[in-house]
Amino acid sequence: MEPIPSRKGSPYFTSQMVFGYISIGLILFLALLTTSRCTDFFFKPIQELHSNPRDDEWVMFRRDLYHSATVNPVNDTLDGRIKWEFQTRGAIHSSPAVTEDRVYVGSRDGHIYALDTETGEERWRFKTGSWVESSPAVAQDVVYAGSNDGYLYAINSRNGAEIWRFHAEYPIKSSPAVAGDYVFFGAYNFCVYALDRSNGRERWRYRTGNYVISSPTVVDGVVFFGSVDSYFYGIHALNGKLRLQFRAYAPILSSAVAADGIVYFNNHQGALYALDGHARNWPGETKLRPFWNNLYLYQTAPKPSPPSGFLWRVDLKTAPAGSSPILRDNLLYVAASNELFSMDIKTRENQRLLRTHGIISSSPVIVNDTIYLATEEGLLFAFHAKTGQMIWRMLLGAGIMSSPAIGKDTLYIGSDDGKLYAIQ
Repeated sequence: MEPIPSRKGSPYFTSQMVFGYISIGLILFLALLTTSRCTDFFFKPIQELHSNPRDDEWVMFRRDLYHSATVNPVNDTLDGRIKWEFQTRGAIHSSPAVTEDRVYVGSRDGHIYALDTETGEERWRFKTGSWVESSPAVAQDVVYAGSNDGYLYAINSRNGAEIWRFHAEYPIKSSPAVAGDYVFFGAYNFCVYALDRSNGRERWRYRTGNYVISSPTVVDGVVFFGSVDSYFYGIHALNGKLRLQFRAYAPILSSAVAADGIVYFNNHQGALYALDGHARNWPGETKLRPFWNNLYLYQTAPKPSPPSGFLWRVDLKTAPAGSSPILRDNLLYVAASNELFSMDIKTRENQRLLRTHGIISSSPVIVNDTIYLATEEGLLFAFHAKTGQMIWRMLLGAGIMSSPAIGKDTLYIGSDDGKLYAIQ
């Protein structure tokens, strides 16, 4: 009796192998239809969705639609001197938005505040039904902010009068992004919304598998965000259709930063990803890929191609990572646990710039060549972006979850002591 030939190196095909190759051929055929870009011929995203702040403004979370969190309006490095402080009746986790003469911020006392940038004097306050941890966005004299009462509010920026409100039913901690005629934000009902910013009417919603805390990044007509369901999404900004769903294998609480068509984000376990912002899934990819992986595991199918959009992944080997990254001069800065790393996006070599005693949940910002970074133990640091050399540090009244915002010669940041600090 002749021995049965081994599968490895055998010239024979088993029925399982034939089935596997036929299945993969079908998958690749469907993928080819999509990668031909014929879908974009009819449904190409509109790229003219802008909301560009002036050099001395910080009009939404992470400053702009790309979440650049970097600006060059300051001649000299801030020296760590408190210009003024404003006391609310609750912790401030919301990050400020700054225009020419006003700074807007939410508090856990249930109010949204408008303050004078020079003096800290209160111009108005707007009462919501619960904590305000979402960061305001400002566009054309309107302030948009979410509340844990489940409403997104549109408020007159000059007098604090309500223009409209939209009920998402569940808490809104995601910070809105204003682009063109749209307002985009996520909510605890697992959905991301697009509203008409003139009247608050829903244009579309997209449902994910869990909470959406991540704040949307808008790039070339595509809305990018992460979810606690461990997926990163790219949604057509005008019609709400899914373009990209990428599995990151851990919850995504932070927001992405985008530059030159590439989107960078980190998951909560400290893995840093780069994705092609123009990529799309091939039909049924998220459901068929596990099937393909299993066929490959049993050696009945070729090795799966990388997931759509995937460019690279780097594991920082430290967690949690809820802080959002910054990109500046081909260096990507990202905080995880109590450390801040810089990574060259060309070589993907990384180094630790700073280790603190407190966890870093606040997202850092860059002004000129200086990084400003806060920790949950209440320390605010200023240090050189490339060398990591400490410039100064100061202890505020309590832990810091709020991320800094910059306007003119001043840094604004909230604290768990209920104060908004203006620092020069």
